Amino acid sequence: MNLTPHSSIPSAPDVPPWGLRTVLDLFLVAVVLIPLVLTWGLKSLVVWPKEQVMLALYLASNGAWLVGFLVFLRRYGSAFWTGVGLRSSQESWRNQIGLGVFCGTCILVFGTILGFLAQVYRWEVTQPYQAVPPWKLEWLVVLAIVLAPLMEELIFRGLLQSTLYRYMPRWAAVGVTVAVFTLFHTLYLGNWLAMVYVLVTATILGVFRDRTRALLPGMIGHLINNALAAGALLHR
Repeated sequence: MNLTPHSSIPSAPDVPPWGLRTVLDLFLVAVVLIPLVLTWGLKSLVVWPKEQVMLALYLASNGAWLVGFLVFLRRYGSAFWTGVGLRSSQESWRNQIGLGVFCGTCILVFGTILGFLAQVYRWEVTQPYQAVPPWKLEWLVVLAIVLAPLMEELIFRGLLQSTLYRYMPRWAAVGVTVAVFTLFHTLYLGNWLAMVYVLVTATILGVFRDRTRALLPGMIGHLINNALAAGALLHR
C-alpha cells in the first residue's frame, strides 16, 4: 500500500494531520497485541467462562482505543476533533442531530425491506444471538447501546475513514472503511442476510460521515439501530 498522501486530493477541514501509519499502529495495538496478551494472561492466571473472557477482551481493546484517542487529542489538539469529524463548520449541532435521526431511519427502512424480502422469498433467517441465554444478554445490550455507537464510529468513520481521505478519493475511502468494518463483524459469518445488513449499514454510515463532514449523525443512527436491535433481543 502506498502510504504517501495523494497529491491530487484537495485539502478539507475533516482531513486529519496524522498519517495512516499512525492509525495502523493503533489498530495493531488495540486489535492484535492487547487481545493476544490478555488472552494469554487470562489462560495462565485464571479460569474464566468464555463470556467473561470475551467481555474482558472487548473492554481492554476499547480501553486501548480510548488511550489512543487521548494521545491524539493531546498531540493534535483541536485538529483531532476536526479530523475525526466531530467539529464541523458546515452543520450546526441541531442539524446534525436531525441528520442522525434520518440516518437511523434509512438503516431501519433498509432492514424492514430486507425482512420483507426474507419473508416473501422464504430466506432462512438466523438470529446471531439466539443461543445466548436471556440473563447473559444484559451486558451485551449495554455494550451495544453505550459503547458500540461511540467507539465504532470514532474508530472506523473517524480515525480510519478520515485518514484515508489523505491517500485516495473520498468515495474510495468510504468503500475501504466499509470493507474493513464488515470484516470486523465476523460474528455474522455464515449468516449472509446479517452480513448484507452489516454491509449496507456500514455504507449508509460511511456516506453520512462523508457528506456531513461529521461523526454525530452516524453515531446517532448507529445508536438508533443498536437500541432497537437490543430491544428486540430482550423481548424475543
